[in-house]
Amino acid sequence: MQQVTTCEHQIRLHLQHLGYPIVGDDIYGGKHLKVGNIVPRGVPFPLPRTDFVIKRQALHAAYLAFTHPISDKPVEFTAPVHGDMANLISMLREHRFKKAPTLANTVVNLETAIN
Repeated sequence: MQQVTTCEHQIRLHLQHLGYPIVGDDIYGGKHLKVGNIVPRGVPFPLPRTDFVIKRQALHAAYLAFTHPISDKPVEFTAPVHGDMANLISMLREHRFKKAPTLANTVVNLETAIN
């Protein structure tokens, strides 16, 4: 999703409104996921079912670009997905989602971001 304003909670609110609350977002309805919420009963897994998969909001800026306020030059930043979030995505794909849901205006290729 492309954020075009600086409102602190806007992306979280929009995703919740679209039915895609961010994992771990207490304010906008995102559930804190434990291993047991993802891995079906009876399926072996190396972590206890009561362990949290990620202990923070699953929100990541893979790419940021803006005009620098002093130099007035365009600046760009990229950042790889952190291990805990990559693990969450991997678990969801393996045990729940075979195809990633898509939203209009998505600007990050998740496959590229996590590989």
